[in-house]
Amino acid sequence: MEDWFKWIGSGALAATLAMVGYMINGMREIRNKASRDAGDLHKRIEEIHRDYVRRDDFREYKIENRETLSRIEEKLDVALTRQKAG
Repeated sequence: MEDWFKWIGSGALAATLAMVGYMINGMREIRNKASRDAGDLHKRIEEIHRDYVRRDDFREYKIENRETLSRIEEKLDVALTRQKAG
């Protein structure tokens, strides 16, 4: 083989390997940054949940909803009974 052909082939192979290495490194950095950002987001959500969401209020809200739903069911039963009778 010609010497110049060996040099060109070796250079092309080295350039290709360098580009692949840079691409792999770039993908790793993107993945790590996304992972860090997701972790920070989850920490912030937990802080907000811990600081601003009161479980007592939520329990009262659930009780109120149950009472409201039972009243609605009673009214629906009365309306259905009247409709069947009428």
